[in-house]
Amino acid sequence: MSHPELIGQANAVMPRDPDNPTVRRLHTEIATQDGITYEQFMEVCLYGRSSRGDAGGATEELGYYSSGRAGIGAGADFATHADTTSAYGGTIAHYAHDVWQQIGSPDRLWVVEQGAGNGAQAAGFLQEVDWQVAEGAPADRRSFGAFRQAARHLILEYGGGMIAHQQQRLQGNAVNWVHGSAIDLPLMPKGKDTPPVLFTSTELPDTFPVARVRKRVSGFRIALEQVYVTMTDRGAFYEETRPIEAEDLAAEARTADSMAAMADGEERVFNMRLQRWSGAMGSVLRRTTGGVLTIDYGHHTLDMNLPPRIYHHSVTAPYGSAEGQAHMYRLQYELPGEVDITTSVPFRAHDAIMRRHGLRPHHITMEADFLRYYGFETRLHRVVAAEVAAPNPVLEAMYAAQRQEGDNRSYEAFVRDHMSSFMHTHHVDRTRSFMAYAYRKTS
Repeated sequence: MSHPELIGQANAVMPRDPDNPTVRRLHTEIATQDGITYEQFMEVCLYGRSSRGDAGGATEELGYYSSGRAGIGAGADFATHADTTSAYGGTIAHYAHDVWQQIGSPDRLWVVEQGAGNGAQAAGFLQEVDWQVAEGAPADRRSFGAFRQAARHLILEYGGGMIAHQQQRLQGNAVNWVHGSAIDLPLMPKGKDTPPVLFTSTELPDTFPVARVRKRVSGFRIALEQVYVTMTDRGAFYEETRPIEAEDLAAEARTADSMAAMADGEERVFNMRLQRWSGAMGSVLRRTTGGVLTIDYGHHTLDMNLPPRIYHHSVTAPYGSAEGQAHMYRLQYELPGEVDITTSVPFRAHDAIMRRHGLRPHHITMEADFLRYYGFETRLHRVVAAEVAAPNPVLEAMYAAQRQEGDNRSYEAFVRDHMSSFMHTHHVDRTRSFMAYAYRKTS
């Protein structure tokens, strides 16, 4: 898949609202630095903050996630699997319970959910634990009862606006929040007092800001250049390429398998923050026991030369079409801070770092196989009954859309079929699938 072309002033895109605070911040950064990298652009758009200039030094959240503008759920920009059923978070609960048992059922376990969206996964997790304690088989009641006593559910969230949404949804539950970066892990104590910890995330690293590197070929000369974002005198955004300045990115680009086979003008993305994030979790788990569970879309064996994906509720053209790609790609410049920007996760780098820190891979598999392994199918009848009794807004919206297209199934049949579809492999396209990567350290 080629990247939509926005290189050069001739392809400049004017933002729809020049007074948008995110646009103003971008204009300031570009003017001050004479252009910013695409990674910096993505950082401001998704997670940007700006000083208000008042005496207290308060900051204003500008980004799609940091401000809480992220459209997650029914009729919004996107919905995750956790948003469609509480059973998804419930399956994560069974995995966490399994990890807790494998590391010796300690008196304390931190379950750290990183980037919790609107809180749907955490809600499903806690509901399932409570159900097992109240309604499960006798052995499960005892075991999950002890697990509930030991587990401390923590949400690590960078966006203050997202925390507000999560706290509203999870009101009354035993959940604690830490406002900070998953890459920096500000919540973790240092030294030997680090408790056992399980890090979980669903569709998190695909939102890490990425660098884009383009190959230039002139005769026998090959140059690798980084994509920058700059602007016209009227404030329209456009892209240009410049020499790579960051040494770690330059080294990564020179050794990437895919670069040698790429033609002039082709590019690929580099998720350098994924490496920092994986390394931070690995460093914590060097000092204690626990694990890491990451579920996202990506590929294990391929270097990815695919463009960022843009999500917004206004888009109607199919993403796979040239029209859909071009329209979505321009939206990030038309509506900075109002659209989601994601990229495919290079799981091979994540896997290498986990192993380097001594973590043992427990599952490297498709998301569907992971869900099946932890009993999603066996709980399907209970899940369907619960969803029919208390309809999920996301499922209701999906059902309404199906009815408009002539689908005559009952709501219960629709829910059952949709839940069953989770057991099928979810391919984003021919190169990317939803994957589950789970690692443990038991001693």
